[in-house]
Amino acid sequence: MNTPFYIARQLVFREKKFFSGFIVRVSILAITLSTAVMITGSAITRGYQEVIRQKFYSCWGHLHVMPFLPDPNNLQQESYFAYDQKLVDTLLHQSEIKSVNPFAIQSVILKANHEMEGLLIKGITPQTAQQFSTDFILAGTILPHQEGNAQHLLISESTAQKLRLKVGDKAIVYLQIGNEEQPRVRPVSISGIYKTGLEEYDNHFAIAGLDMIDYLTKRGADSINGYEIQLKHPESGQEIKNRLLSTCIPEALHVYTLEERFSNVFSWLSMMKMNERIIVIIMLLIALINMVSALLILVLERTRMIGVLKAIGMRNQGIRSVFVFTSAWILGMGILLGTLLGVGLCWIQQYTGFLQLDEKTYYIKTVPIFLDIRVIAGIDLLTLLLGILILFVPAYIIRTISPVKALRFQ
Repeated sequence: MNTPFYIARQLVFREKKFFSGFIVRVSILAITLSTAVMITGSAITRGYQEVIRQKFYSCWGHLHVMPFLPDPNNLQQESYFAYDQKLVDTLLHQSEIKSVNPFAIQSVILKANHEMEGLLIKGITPQTAQQFSTDFILAGTILPHQEGNAQHLLISESTAQKLRLKVGDKAIVYLQIGNEEQPRVRPVSISGIYKTGLEEYDNHFAIAGLDMIDYLTKRGADSINGYEIQLKHPESGQEIKNRLLSTCIPEALHVYTLEERFSNVFSWLSMMKMNERIIVIIMLLIALINMVSALLILVLERTRMIGVLKAIGMRNQGIRSVFVFTSAWILGMGILLGTLLGVGLCWIQQYTGFLQLDEKTYYIKTVPIFLDIRVIAGIDLLTLLLGILILFVPAYIIRTISPVKALRFQ
C-alpha cells in the first residue's frame, strides 16, 4: 500500500488545513449558493409556467373546435353553428380526450346602480362548470339551480366592484341583435363572483348557462360558437389537433390549440424558458470559475508537497489525480449543500407563500414552485461533470513544477 499515490492521498487527507482553509470554505460556499440559485430559479420559472397554463386550461379547455377564424386571438367572434351530438360522440371515442362541451359567447352591456359595463357572456354547460376551478369562486355559485325563468350570471370581482354588485343583486343586460333598431333588455340575477387572476379574462367575461344565451338571442338552444375539449395529456395538444383534423372534423370546422387562441400569453410563457437557461448558465460559470481558481490556489499552496511527491517517483498524472479528486470532493460537497438549501427554500415557499407578487401584473398572488426531481438531478449532475472536466485544465500546471525548485519554494 506504500505506493506514491497512496502516500499522496495520506498527505492530502491528513492535513486538516486542506479542507478547513479559507479558500476551500469560500469555494464550497460559492458552489452551494450557485447550485441553490439554479434549483430555485428553475423551480420558480417552471412553477409560474404551470400555474398560468392551468388557469387558462380551467377557463378555456385545451382545444377548441369551431369555424375557421381569420384571427384566432379574437374571442369576440359571431360565427354560430348547430350543435352536433354525433360529432361530440366521435370526439369522445378518442382515447386522449377527457371531455367535450359546447360554448357560446355573446357581447352585452351590463347595467346596475346607474353604472354600465361592456362584457362578453360565456355560455357553458353544467359539465364545463364542474371543471371551472372552485378556487376561482369567491362567493355564490357558478350555475345555480334554475328556478322558473330566472337567469343567473357569474361575474368577476373587478366587474362587481365597478357596478357595486354582490351575490343576489339584480342587474339589466342590454344586447344588440343584427339590424334591430332597439337593443334587447333582459333582467338577470347575480349568482356568484369569481376571480381567476387573469386580468383580461376577469375584466371582460361573465359566465352563464348556455340556456341564457338562447334566452338573450333567441337563436335556438343548439346554436353554439364551438366546442371546448379537455385532454388527458395537455402536452400532446398539437399532435391530437392534427389527428382530429385528418380524421373526424368536418371541413366547415377547424381545431385550435389554446396556445393559438392566446398566442401572446403562451409566447411569453415560452420565453421564460430562456430566462431559466440564462440563470443556469450564469450560475454554472460562477461555480466553475470559482473551482478553477480554488484549484490553482491549492496547487500553489502545495508546491513543496508536489516536489516531494515527484522526488519519491510519483508521476504527474498521479499528482493531478490527487488534486482533481480533492477538488471534486469540494465540488460535490458544495452541490450537496446547495441542493439541500435550494430544495429547502422551495419547500418553505410552497408551504408558507412568504414571497408575494402583484396579482394584476403576474396573474398570481404568491411565487409558485414546481419541483421536478429530474430537473434537480440534471442540474446537480451537469454541474458535477462539467466541474470535474474543467478541473483537468488548471491541473496541468503540475507538469511545469520542477522537484528541485519546488523543494526550495517557501
